[in-house]
Amino acid sequence: QSEKRQQDIDPDTMPDLEKGKMRRFMEKHFNEIANSSPAHQRSFFKYLYQQFLPLVQSKFLKKKFLEADKKSMWWKHEITKSVIKVATISCCCQYNHIKLNEEKEQKIEGTGREEFYLCEKWHNSKDYYFLVNQDRESISVLISDIKNVNQRQLDEFKKLEFYLFEWQQDLRERELILQVLHIFELKIKESESQTEKEKRLRLLLRILGVPDQGTMKEYEEKKVETTESLHDQIVNKLCNDKEWSNYVLTFDNILKMIAVFMKIRTNTPVILMGETGCGKTSLIKFLGHVVNVQLIAVDVHAGFGRHEICEKMDDCNGRLSKDNETEIWIFLDEVNTSPDIGWFKELICDRRLDGVKINDQIKIIAACNPYRLRKAQTSDITNKNDPLSKWMYRVVPLCETMKEYVWPFGQLSELDEKQYIQAMTKQIKCKFDKNTVVYKKIQQWEFKIAEDIAASHCLLRKHLANEFIVSLRDVSRCLNFFHCDKKYSWAGRALNIALGLCYYLRLDERGRTMYNNLMHQRSNRPFSELLDTEIRNLSRSFEIPARVALHKNLKENLFILFFCVATSTPMILIGKPGTSKTLSLQILLDTLSHRNIKQFRQKLKDNKFHFN
Repeated sequence: QSEKRQQDIDPDTMPDLEKGKMRRFMEKHFNEIANSSPAHQRSFFKYLYQQFLPLVQSKFLKKKFLEADKKSMWWKHEITKSVIKVATISCCCQYNHIKLNEEKEQKIEGTGREEFYLCEKWHNSKDYYFLVNQDRESISVLISDIKNVNQRQLDEFKKLEFYLFEWQQDLRERELILQVLHIFELKIKESESQTEKEKRLRLLLRILGVPDQGTMKEYEEKKVETTESLHDQIVNKLCNDKEWSNYVLTFDNILKMIAVFMKIRTNTPVILMGETGCGKTSLIKFLGHVVNVQLIAVDVHAGFGRHEICEKMDDCNGRLSKDNETEIWIFLDEVNTSPDIGWFKELICDRRLDGVKINDQIKIIAACNPYRLRKAQTSDITNKNDPLSKWMYRVVPLCETMKEYVWPFGQLSELDEKQYIQAMTKQIKCKFDKNTVVYKKIQQWEFKIAEDIAASHCLLRKHLANEFIVSLRDVSRCLNFFHCDKKYSWAGRALNIALGLCYYLRLDERGRTMYNNLMHQRSNRPFSELLDTEIRNLSRSFEIPARVALHKNLKENLFILFFCVATSTPMILIGKPGTSKTLSLQILLDTLSHRNIKQFRQKLKDNKFHFN
């Protein structure tokens, strides 16, 4: 070999290919990319550059390493082929892989069962995928099932200190933990689960190339001084902060964050499409903290227009010039609820505002719900004059250009959802001191609370016409209804009230019978009897006007309204005329008035309702 070929590679000295040669190069080696749009072609090569640059600068392709390790050249080719394969998967039009068949003729955008495409390819592949970590020192390996990898290769991975993502192995371990919890009702130490989350978070920081030096944006804004490294600050925030301590960092979530981050780095539009409550917003916000970037979340709605977004863009430009920000992310949530979808197309896809190019330091991410018909039951009330009433979500169709950049986000698996429910349930006891009776009581009930909520989700998905009508937002709402007073320990009653408000009272008579049977199997008494007792006792606390019959509908309305007010939970009371909607609100307002509130509090105590 010549002296020149033995030297380490310097990508900055490599000459660019001419346009014609580039076209022939793509057609010969990357036919799928050659047939895609120019935007996806640019994204493909930018992704390769981001992967190959740290690879050639890593120790694995240095001259000394190549000479010392005889297998290093083989690894070089394997990693190169794998990086190209992942780039091809990530940089194609994801929307084309949604299996809609005849539904595409109605412009339906999804079935609700799509997986995140990169995760789907990983799960179903017998091969392993390589990721070149942006720290320029390490490499990660995505393995679907470790059984498909021979022991010699695994030993080689460990020898080279590659980080392994073993999906099936992780799945089996998590399922085993849930089975052990279910059979023996054991409690996994919170420190153990947090340690695993911290390990994965520190790995994610390396993969994304987050520098170890610096200060979190949150600390800078609050002018908080800290001696911790940036990595430690981020880990402390996302593992111990109340808002993020229950976020489950699965391998799928990590892969989604990596894919979104790499797209942002290639300046390619990102539009995440998924069902309500599937985790799109929380994932982007979590990722914003991980990469320590200023994130501005914008809740788009039907009345959201040009004036509002212009204000947001002006605010971003002001921050960039004033605070010396290197980058700002704008997250447009539920972007297709606005009827002016063409204007959002210009902003997201063309990166222009009224024809003027936006600042390169402003990165735009969008999320949307799919435009899909809802499964209407014969008993459903529909508005013939409302064209959007037949759709699952009140959204408008995406234009064809936006579909080029759509990524189906995928649904939470049943296992992931159970993990989230357990993590969220653990957090409710944190409102109380560890030495109090209430804290210890909730700790004893953690398993039952999580299991009953998971069982409720399962039943509602089977009974309701639209299976996506329940999500983690219902879990949060249910736990918000779960009230425990520091002086009176009533965890069992609180759980029945919370389940009743969040799940049971949403069902028709047939559904309530099914729910009652399910919960009766899980406890000694019929659920409907326990809830009726709570509703009846609370109703006695209200001052009912003369000549007003305290019938079932009125009692249920008062019960729902009171707990929604007590917990500051938004609600919409819907029913036919004559079902006591207005009357129940008038009774509640009169009871909570200044002249009656003292008497009402005493009646609550008399009926065994104790609140702070």
